[in-house]
This record gives sequence, C-alpha cells and structure tokens, in this order.
Amino acid sequence: MSTSFREDVAWAAGFFDGEGGIYYYPDGSGRYTVSARIGQKDPELLCRFASVVGVGNIYGPYGSSVCHSWVAGNFEAVQHVVATLWFFLGPTKRDQAAMAFKALRG
Repeated sequence: MSTSFREDVAWAAGFFDGEGGIYYYPDGSGRYTVSARIGQKDPELLCRFASVVGVGNIYGPYGSSVCHSWVAGNFEAVQHVVATLWFFLGPTKRDQAAMAFKALRG
C-alpha cells in the first residue's frame, strides 16, 4: 500500500513528537548551535523518517542496547525539518523549536 506525502509527513511528525527532540547549546564562542535528534533501536524507522524529511544522518549502532540515532546537526537542516513537519507537530515540539531558534538569534 502506498501513502501520500501528506500521510508520510503526518507519520514523521508523530514519530518525531514521540521520539525526537530539538536541542540547542553553546558552541564555545558565545553563540548557540542547534540540532534535532531521534534515538531508536530500529534503524528502519530512522531511515523512513530521514526519507520523509530529506535531511540528517543516521549513526550507530551504539552500546549494548544497539541504539541508532538520526541527527540533523545544523540550523538549516533543523529549520527544514521543523518547516516540513510544522503543521502536524504538537505544542511541545513547536515550543522546543521556538526556544532553540530564539536562542540562536541571541
């Protein structure tokens, strides 16, 4: 069964709402950097997510739990993910994105 792009984006937003996060942290020069991440045991889910959003890399496996990670590690990639998923994102991830982007603006 094939799905529409809209259905894929809705799935990806729900997956990101439940499993992902948007993080910001100092980069050492007094500025902030941002990333989006999802940790998961099943790399196939991460591959599906990455194919929907079109950015990021998958790393792993790590540790005894055989965890894999999807990471979008720069502003442009995170902005793209947020813009792609925005319509379907819940308030928590929307707030995370807003806080991260506000920190980047200074």
